[in-house]
Amino acid sequence: MNTSFLIACLCLGALGATAQQQFTDTFPGTHPGPHWMGEPDLFTIHPSGRLQLDDSTGGTAWLCTRAPIADTAVWEGLIALDFPPSTSNQVRVYLSASHESPDEPGFHGYFLQIGASGTDDCLEFWRHDPDGERTLLISGVEGAVADHPEVRYRMTRSRSGMWILTADYSGGSDFQHQGNQVDSTHSHLDFFALKCTYTSTRKSHFYFDDFQISPLYQNTSPPVLQEISLG
Repeated sequence: MNTSFLIACLCLGALGATAQQQFTDTFPGTHPGPHWMGEPDLFTIHPSGRLQLDDSTGGTAWLCTRAPIADTAVWEGLIALDFPPSTSNQVRVYLSASHESPDEPGFHGYFLQIGASGTDDCLEFWRHDPDGERTLLISGVEGAVADHPEVRYRMTRSRSGMWILTADYSGGSDFQHQGNQVDSTHSHLDFFALKCTYTSTRKSHFYFDDFQISPLYQNTSPPVLQEISLG
């Protein structure tokens, strides 16, 4: 084997082993892709290209996908609610969750929430613990999501456990700082998920788009050289 060619292959292998992966979904087609689990039959793709809740009655809907993260990650996405949110009509975006279903024992993670009654409703960031307790970590601008919100969020988590929330309440990409908090209670979680809670009058008024998560956790161990042949 040519020695130069072997060295080049080893270098490419090392780069591949340490490259960052990324999850994105802009919802092409007419139905959530097969990577979505939970209750995908309660969602459809609107002609505008956005994921849309599409239930026949009120209740809750859960949609999740596998998206394991390491200690550092960036999440982005769009949430649009065609109504004034309330505790009866709210959405949670689980940036990271431990299980495929929130009903599994020991479920825990971190989520963004829109849905409080009144004109002070804000984009909130919560920690969900295995015992079911929830702790508010960050509150955004008061009243910014109180009436027909369309917000694009960006959340970053550093290796030290620093969470930084930014958002654009026009749905664009002019992200403004909403708050930050250090919390390392949970790490290395495997799922990204949506939970919609709604009455029958709001059963098709939840929209989502442009989900992006990077980097995702993967094996970063470099390849091990076993043998060199100069023949």
